[in-house]
Amino acid sequence: MSRMTQAMGTGFKVLAGSDVPAYTLEYLTPTKNKKVGDYETIVINYIEIGRDKKCAIHFDENTPTVSRKHSAIEKKKEEIVIKNLSQTNPTLVNGRPVNNQWFLNNGDEIQFS
Repeated sequence: MSRMTQAMGTGFKVLAGSDVPAYTLEYLTPTKNKKVGDYETIVINYIEIGRDKKCAIHFDENTPTVSRKHSAIEKKKEEIVIKNLSQTNPTLVNGRPVNNQWFLNNGDEIQFS
């Protein structure tokens, strides 16, 4: 991850299989419970990401660029999309803001800032 990306906020990469609803997340910035380079695999059709403890991908309170319910990743038929749920903090994919939803590809970098 470049220095510019690090300055923009918290993020991870999505590495997804096309035949199964599995998401492998690589953390690019540290959180309270995750180091840079840690991986996490999620196998569900819909996950929410944020600081809310009910989110499947939960960031701690020390990540103010992440909203309580920041975004969601959902498998829709053969496609995987990310939806921006935050009214105040943007979700970016490969440096581009997600206005409503964005179709994800293997290796996409997601940032919350």
